[in-house]
Amino acid sequence: MRTRLSVFLITLSGLVLEVGLTRIYSASVWYHFAFVAVSVALLGWGLGGFTVHLLKQRMQLTMNAAALITAIYSMTVPFCLWLLNRYPFEIDRLPLYFLAPLIPFFLAGMALSIVFALHRTEVSSLYFADLIGAALGAVLVTFLLHWLGGEVALLTGAIAPAFAALLLATDKKEVTTSSPQAIRLLAFVAVLVTVGSTIAAIKFDILRVEAGTTKAMRRQMDAAPQAHITQTGWNAYSR
Repeated sequence: MRTRLSVFLITLSGLVLEVGLTRIYSASVWYHFAFVAVSVALLGWGLGGFTVHLLKQRMQLTMNAAALITAIYSMTVPFCLWLLNRYPFEIDRLPLYFLAPLIPFFLAGMALSIVFALHRTEVSSLYFADLIGAALGAVLVTFLLHWLGGEVALLTGAIAPAFAALLLATDKKEVTTSSPQAIRLLAFVAVLVTVGSTIAAIKFDILRVEAGTTKAMRRQMDAAPQAHITQTGWNAYSR
């Protein structure tokens, strides 16, 4: 049941990240970059699975490895937002906007693939948990965008895989080079990082992604230094 719940949490967070990223790209770059976010997400999920397929022919995969990757995945979401916040969009930064979100999707794809590879006899129930998590994430992100805004929605979604890592890092009987206690400690750190960054984003408006130079409002405000934004709000589809 812990394994099924972990799969549920990983896929839920993945859909929150994927859909939420389309809204952030729409607001900060241009509306058609929403399709870039979807393409990068599909590439990351698939590339993670392909990487696990290659690795399992050369090394033994364990649930602790899945926990380790899941914990790192949860912490790459705040890191991805930090990159987008630190480097507002310009045309020469286009590769960054492709590669930054690729990392969390790649890690999520790896974690899921390891779990599925190690539990082939239970694949039907795991896939059921996968689909339920993805479906709920696709619905939940609509409300998160409306209540919390794009950046905080992504950070809130990142909390789910941090707890999934805690659930996965429970098997002490595995033969692994990594200490289960160390992995559980990293998972606990991931919980603190994701919860802390979410609270900080709500209280202090950190990690807010600014509009790039391709946006008309950005050009108008650059042309009029005395202008300032008086109010910013999100709904389910725009900022």
